[in-house]
Amino acid sequence: MNGPNFNDRVGMARARRAILALLEARGGTAWREPFHVYWRLLYRTARRTGHTEAAAEAATCAVVWALATQDPGLRLSRPPGFLKEWTRRLLLERLAEQALPSPRDATPPPQLCLVPATLWEAEWEWNLGRVAEETVRRQTKPAEFQIHELWLKRGWRLRRIREVLSLPVPRLLLARGRIERALRRELRRLRGRYE
Repeated sequence: MNGPNFNDRVGMARARRAILALLEARGGTAWREPFHVYWRLLYRTARRTGHTEAAAEAATCAVVWALATQDPGLRLSRPPGFLKEWTRRLLLERLAEQALPSPRDATPPPQLCLVPATLWEAEWEWNLGRVAEETVRRQTKPAEFQIHELWLKRGWRLRRIREVLSLPVPRLLLARGRIERALRRELRRLRGRYE
């Protein structure tokens, strides 16, 4: 294998199960949306900075737990951007804890690149887009979302979509507009709530 796999599905699945088990045992539903917004962002960022799968899982679990158990007023009483930066700093702390050698281990930890702001911002934008897309997919008709997938994700031309789906052009344009508006609205909502 050439380097770490940043889309490590097995490790992400283990981290996700561990976090969900903790949060389900706690009860309530207020943790669900922050969990879906942050867990993938945290795990991918930790793996992309060179940390092991186990360190990434542990840091992800610790940060999501801290987010889920925080005071609800924390988000409302702070300036915009506070929650996102607080989460980044918390991830840095947890990753640093994971990199510390045990008292029995005499070898120093490897020099790891801690989360640079540019990487955090890129992962943040990618993750918000993905969460918004998953939310919009659940809220819209499958046929309309299929048009979005074919047109914007796969890069099909309008003519090809029309031929394959046997739909008139105005309907394709209307569906595309609906999905794009829903995505922009969801992105605004997520940014307002979690930045």
